[in-house]
Amino acid sequence: MNKSRINDFYQLLILFIILAGIIALIFVNHYKKSKEREYFNENILSLDMAYQSSINKHELLTKYIFKESINTELVLSLFERGLNSKDDVRSLYKGLLYKEVYPLYIRLKKEGISQFHFHTKDNQSYIRFHKPNKYGDDLSKIRETVRLANKENKIVSGFEIGRLFSGFRNIFPINFKNEHIGSFEIGISTKMMIEAISKLDKRREYSFILNKDIVFNKLLESQKFLYQTSMINSNFVIEDKEASFLDSPKKLSHLAKEINKKLNKNRKLKEVMGKGEKYGLFVKLYDIYYDVTFIPMLSISNKVEGYLISYKKSTNIPFIVKMEIYIYFLILLGVIVHIKLLLSLQKKTKILNVEREWFKSITDNLGEGLFVMDLNAKINYINPIACEILGYKEKEVIGKNAHTLFHSHSFNSNMKQKDCPIFNEVMNNNFFYSKKEYFMNSKGKSFPVSLKSRIIIRSDDDMEIITSFSDISIQKALEDESALLMKALESSINCILITDKDGNVEWGNKAFEELTGFEINEIKGKNPKEFISSKKQNEEFYTDMWETILNKKPWKGELINKKKDGTLYDEELIITPVLDEDNEIVNFIAVKEDITQKKLMFLEKEAKDKLFFQQSKMAAMGEMLGNIAHQWRQPLSAISTAATGTKLQKEMNVLTDSDFDYAMDLINNSTQYLSHTIDDFRSFFDVKNSKESKFFILDSIKKVLNLVSSQFVSKEIEIIKKIQNVAIVSLENELIQVLLNILNNSKDALVKLKDEEKLLFINTYVKDKKLIVEIKDNARGIKEELLEKIFEPYFTTKHKSQGTGIGLYMSQDIIRNHLDGEILVENETYEYKGMKYKGAKFTIIINIK
Repeated sequence: MNKSRINDFYQLLILFIILAGIIALIFVNHYKKSKEREYFNENILSLDMAYQSSINKHELLTKYIFKESINTELVLSLFERGLNSKDDVRSLYKGLLYKEVYPLYIRLKKEGISQFHFHTKDNQSYIRFHKPNKYGDDLSKIRETVRLANKENKIVSGFEIGRLFSGFRNIFPINFKNEHIGSFEIGISTKMMIEAISKLDKRREYSFILNKDIVFNKLLESQKFLYQTSMINSNFVIEDKEASFLDSPKKLSHLAKEINKKLNKNRKLKEVMGKGEKYGLFVKLYDIYYDVTFIPMLSISNKVEGYLISYKKSTNIPFIVKMEIYIYFLILLGVIVHIKLLLSLQKKTKILNVEREWFKSITDNLGEGLFVMDLNAKINYINPIACEILGYKEKEVIGKNAHTLFHSHSFNSNMKQKDCPIFNEVMNNNFFYSKKEYFMNSKGKSFPVSLKSRIIIRSDDDMEIITSFSDISIQKALEDESALLMKALESSINCILITDKDGNVEWGNKAFEELTGFEINEIKGKNPKEFISSKKQNEEFYTDMWETILNKKPWKGELINKKKDGTLYDEELIITPVLDEDNEIVNFIAVKEDITQKKLMFLEKEAKDKLFFQQSKMAAMGEMLGNIAHQWRQPLSAISTAATGTKLQKEMNVLTDSDFDYAMDLINNSTQYLSHTIDDFRSFFDVKNSKESKFFILDSIKKVLNLVSSQFVSKEIEIIKKIQNVAIVSLENELIQVLLNILNNSKDALVKLKDEEKLLFINTYVKDKKLIVEIKDNARGIKEELLEKIFEPYFTTKHKSQGTGIGLYMSQDIIRNHLDGEILVENETYEYKGMKYKGAKFTIIINIK
């Protein structure tokens, strides 16, 4: 080739390079933008996943808190009673509710829970645990989450700006006794959310900015000084910039503030934020690239309440972003290198084929899967065990791309081969090892693998990648199950302590540390009796406990133990032996629950019940004395008349034997009646008669009527009986007291009727092996709004001089807790002798034994 032709060739080559450079420049510019989008799509996805994961985690946590600690009979009954009470009584129940829940609130506050808040069903604040003196304000307009939870009676979760607090809220509707009575809110601060997200990716710095319009529409004027306009966008504000409150995120670093200053001039960013879109961009500061990612925080109605922002020093920046000005040189260099590499590869192919046969004879007999691929991930060899694990035949695999065929990326199914962690690590470090990768078999089922990959250099310009792997599905499942179990133990609200077979501490959860004040590290290897024993239990107690658990049986009991500060507390303890494969004890698991508060509440209730019972007995005695006084008037009058009449007849000498006998018989019969009445009175209050016995219901009703008949007759009250006489085994005196209470209540109501017929009906019958006693009157019934309160302690519709309000309360207590029955009250309209009447009807239901 002459000089002219060489020059022409070079000129053509230069012209081709210039033309290729122009085309490459256009391509590079497009490619750069594409790569930036890909880069930030991953960043946005990563941040969004962390954000959603944290929200989901705390939703699960708050659901658990609500289910285990709030949605209980005690808490809901205190809330319901407070709602249905007024003034001082409401304050009392509110105080009891606060006392019951406050320790949990304080404990969870340390973990980042910033708000416990009860609301009424009409969206009014009932009690804020962070500010208990502020209540009664209407939340309907400023708290969409509360309004929706109460309106639709469903759980509502989401980020929301409030008047006193902005954060992630979980609102739980409260239903008690089949009625929606309000809602309960668990608030999670932005600080807690940032800390949770930071644990997932500690390389980033995070901040929140809030929608200015929403914030200022809800704030009081006195609170606006806490907010400052964001440097990034004047339509957003920063809450508590100086982090002066405990629940506020920490202040931004100087670096993040400098980045924010640069973002202030970015029009594209403001346009995106105005639309509420996710976005990411590079910021170059001090010759270092930082990527900034924006995730909108949406309300439950999809309004942009604010943005979560992350700052991170850029890593793995797309090559083209940093090296744009050098791309022309790399294109030419790449062409030359690839041509040389292809020629070299062609030369080495024959040598490689020979050695591959030798390699194949060894790897065919390995106990783990193995395959070899070239630098383009094309499989050149696979051994039989790998085919067995993957479910393919050798011919179905050879020549296929390993990354595409069976490498499963659960977090990104569209991952490109060049971004694959196996391929990347091997190419960058010549070696890769992982237990976190997943392969997919021929049936589309993914499974975890333990994997090693290494580059084999056959010569300076000839390389392949060899990968060995094992299916670790069983091992992975066991590890996941173990991790889940440990997390459950750590999160349990009950104290859990694990000891060795000699009782020495090996492990304990946070709840144990919080209850006793001892950290696990300081008591490891020690026996619990060395540090929590109160010496309140005798040796027989511990002997019985050890005999039980050493016989490989669980033991359960109550005891008094001591905290680190010397405070004594009651606990319920369950100890379970853990056995090995040879059925020998290797550990003990102790589950403890602090029952101090429960025991105090039980003692208080027991004392209160005794007081009510005594008051009821005294009230019953008073009424009985009144009844006896009425019953005695007629026989005493008869005795007096007979005695004075006989004396007068004798003085006038007109007393005959028959008159004398008649007077003496009258006096004797009246005296017998008085004696019988005293016996009934004494029998009613005799403790010896307060035992179960067999009696007929007709006899019991006769005893009751004997005690009250004179009063009913004097008040012109007609008693209509329809008695099915049944024998039952129960506490007769207790039943008589209940019947007396009901009859006296009916009498008091009937007396108020003027110039009207006064009727009282007593019916008894058997239904479904139960004795039914119905007592009703025609006193026009009880006001509907009072029916639900009729059995409450100290509740009465009478004047304070006429009743204590404990009769019906104790009647219900006697029927339920002493007679194992049920008492009901309702208003009933009925017809008798062609006339319509309305009155209260009490129904007593008792099992026939």
